[in-house]
Amino acid sequence: MALKCPYCGNEGPPMSASGGLNSGGWAVFIILLLFCLPLCWLPFVIGGCKEEIRRCANCGTKLG
Repeated sequence: MALKCPYCGNEGPPMSASGGLNSGGWAVFIILLLFCLPLCWLPFVIGGCKEEIRRCANCGTKLG
């Protein structure tokens, strides 16, 4: 999906990167930490618990 960058006007596909845990991932981490300590690492490796960060391929600005 191509987005238009509001700063440089580039309409190419954005670069995607995986960021830290989203709020749901932190909630799962805390629940597992309290009730099942050996499995509390799972949210850090599950793809659905991480934020996706999209940046402009031209100028690097974070896109919505």
